[in-house]
Amino acid sequence: MLNKIRNGSLKTKITLAFVALIVLPFSILCAYSYVQTRTYAHSQQQNSSRLVLEQIRFNLKNKLDIVESVSNNISYNSLLQTFLGEPFDPDTGSFEMYRKEIVPLVNYAKIYHKVNIQNINVYFRNTSIPEGYGSFYYDSQLKDKEWYRAFLESDERSVWYRNGSVYSYLQKIYSLNGKYLGMTSIELPEKDLFQSLDGMPLGDNSLLIWDSSGSLIHRIGNAPLPSSQLPSKTANQSDSTAKAAGGRLLLQEPLNELGLTIGLSSPVSFAAGNLQTITSFASIATLVLLITLFYFVLKMVLTTINRSIRSMDQAIQTGFQTAIPVGRNDELGVISERFNTLLERINTLMKDIIKKETLHKDAQLKALQYQINPHFIYNTIDIFSARMELAGLYDVSEACSDFGKMLRYNASGSSMSATIREELNYVRSYISLQRLKYGDQIRLSIDAPNDLAGERMVKFILQPIVENSIKHGLSRERPLEIRIRVFKTEPGSVHIVIEDDGAGISAGRLAELNERLRQPDPLRLQNEESRESIGLGNINERMTLFYGEKYYIQMDSTPGERTLTTLTMPQTG
Repeated sequence: MLNKIRNGSLKTKITLAFVALIVLPFSILCAYSYVQTRTYAHSQQQNSSRLVLEQIRFNLKNKLDIVESVSNNISYNSLLQTFLGEPFDPDTGSFEMYRKEIVPLVNYAKIYHKVNIQNINVYFRNTSIPEGYGSFYYDSQLKDKEWYRAFLESDERSVWYRNGSVYSYLQKIYSLNGKYLGMTSIELPEKDLFQSLDGMPLGDNSLLIWDSSGSLIHRIGNAPLPSSQLPSKTANQSDSTAKAAGGRLLLQEPLNELGLTIGLSSPVSFAAGNLQTITSFASIATLVLLITLFYFVLKMVLTTINRSIRSMDQAIQTGFQTAIPVGRNDELGVISERFNTLLERINTLMKDIIKKETLHKDAQLKALQYQINPHFIYNTIDIFSARMELAGLYDVSEACSDFGKMLRYNASGSSMSATIREELNYVRSYISLQRLKYGDQIRLSIDAPNDLAGERMVKFILQPIVENSIKHGLSRERPLEIRIRVFKTEPGSVHIVIEDDGAGISAGRLAELNERLRQPDPLRLQNEESRESIGLGNINERMTLFYGEKYYIQMDSTPGERTLTTLTMPQTG
């Protein structure tokens, strides 16, 4: 027998190997699965019931998470923390802040649509703040409550508390420096918490919810329960459990936030096990037929694959120049076509790489050439400046030097920001150039502390504003005084004020400018740029894009006396 197998064909050996290694073990497994049918059916039913139970727990937990999120939005609100931590003074606007900003925090939370919140109360210790508005009370009202004292003495920041048929979520409120200010209390009625469960189609299943003492507080479904599945004082579980009794299966899931246990009782069914048994025996007969057919198909496919592999090896050896023959319309034919497409793609990519390398080298040569041109301009300007200084034209020489500095500043790097000191030096160079034309008609004074001059800001902001001051403020009657001040009025913000004593701006025009700066119009900005000028709209747009919408330009003017342009930016140092 062994000699016949050893001398038999490869087809016979593969068939016998499949029978010995697959068919027989599979038959044994099917017989074993029949014995394990009940266990399998029980496991399937348990998994299915657990999915339902976990979905119920998820729905309840989602409601609790919503309540906790509402509490977090109130308790961690910095405005509320500041209000509760400071003395209440009606003369300084505390009452308006109470009514218009603090009270709406609670009122808006009450109308939250996904959960029917019964009450939201804020208890605080600051007795200078008056009680009122149906939600704000002194915490002295709770001093006799045992649960309140226990909550204060604990290290917990928040906790759920049950009072009859109402669940309350309590959360402490602290100031930024860790001082206790009070607490929030959000009440959720028990009937609203379990309302979404009442309409569930449970069929023969029963849903039970009981507390830590074993008291049943909610039940859906009237199916009879074995006595061993009824809640008891030891029924509360900290983990998921399952137990079967009296033809029913009870699964339990804890809801630890409220100290509750959710149970789902369902009848045990063996229909799935019978179906599994029939399927197992049918699989055996099918497997025998499939193995026989698979052997012939495998032999034909392996022959074709080996032929294609030999063709691929030949194509690789010839440098991806030889395509493999395509003689089939099935998947193997598609593989051959894709391989030929890949060969064409490889050849194309190789040509593209060679072309890109050539272009890259050309670009490097051009970049090196372009780096020489700006230096040639700077050196030429320096030559002009030196020659004018030798000729005694000191003011023209200084202006040429300043012009060279401006060119270097314009071409320096690709950064969008510079220090305030660099921007002010740029303005000084610009004023030096303007004095060639206007002489002493333009005067510039700068007040910038050293600790603020190193702050970074958007480049090319100050010079266009100074240019506007000269263009619209200079007159022949008297010199134009331009003053630039850099200062800080509040932590985290730096202010730059450009002031001139020129002609000023009319009230109507000033209101129009401030409105445009407060609500920039991108189309208007494009029109300004099309006139080859960087106007206030361009500067304002860059300021708001770089720092945020609240950092827009503000202007003030008195016709015939002065014009002020104020820039505000966040402090970076």
